[in-house]
Amino acid sequence: MNYIEQIKGFWRSHDVETYPTNVIALYFYLLEVNNKTSWSVSFKRNNSKICADLGISYPTLNNSRNRLKQSGLIDFKTQNGSPNVMYTLKKFLKVTNEVGVEVSDEVGDEVGSGLFKTKDKLKPKQKLKLNSSSGVKSPVESNSTKFWKSFVDIWFRTYESHTSAKPTFNGASAKNLQSIINRLEKLYIQKNNVEAWTEIAALKTFNKFLDNALKDEWLKANFLLTHLSSKFDVIVNQPKDGKSINNTGNSSTGYKPAAIDTDEFIRELTNDAQAGNIPGQY
Repeated sequence: MNYIEQIKGFWRSHDVETYPTNVIALYFYLLEVNNKTSWSVSFKRNNSKICADLGISYPTLNNSRNRLKQSGLIDFKTQNGSPNVMYTLKKFLKVTNEVGVEVSDEVGDEVGSGLFKTKDKLKPKQKLKLNSSSGVKSPVESNSTKFWKSFVDIWFRTYESHTSAKPTFNGASAKNLQSIINRLEKLYIQKNNVEAWTEIAALKTFNKFLDNALKDEWLKANFLLTHLSSKFDVIVNQPKDGKSINNTGNSSTGYKPAAIDTDEFIRELTNDAQAGNIPGQY
């Protein structure tokens, strides 16, 4: 199995089914357990262990896994009432689109992290690639930003969910998105004292960032990458009540510069990661 394809496949199903929080939490919990078994076809998990790890009751567990089974995402079997249940996760196939990209004769065919890798530098003219989740073209960054395609997928999903329209995604948009990603990566690494973030941590971090942005009324009404980039500190310091930080000296936006104190943001994110939760819906 491919971890990222499983995540994307689940959210495609969620777009249709609209799963409640407990069902979402259970699926990603089972996905992580399956990952730890090196993607065995089936694996056992104790009912009490799942309930303790997720902080849910047995009836909630039973209802949640029945919902996942009815949706065709998992299968599970019990033997003689044993609390050790055998689970099998459905494998999602990778969704691909035929993509036309203008490149030089020296370009290799290898694709990694959703980006075209080349033997030599591409021509100065910006190349375009079809975004798999949105069906529109988006710039491919020649600097090979890690997990770039996944970040673009999340941005399109979140924007379309919030506005019911597709975002404009040009060179300026790509530059602002890259700026946000770079700052989030640096922040995550510093606060968690790690050498690098994984793709799962990266996607969770970006989703948490977008969730925080949508708590602010001004950013919610002006949901553009240029504003998200310029208000980065405000977003990561977003109060829990979602109220924007007012500043009478700046009537055009209603903001004042936020102090860079992001411990709470990172702490919540780390707790989400440890619990196996994916913040937001994308």
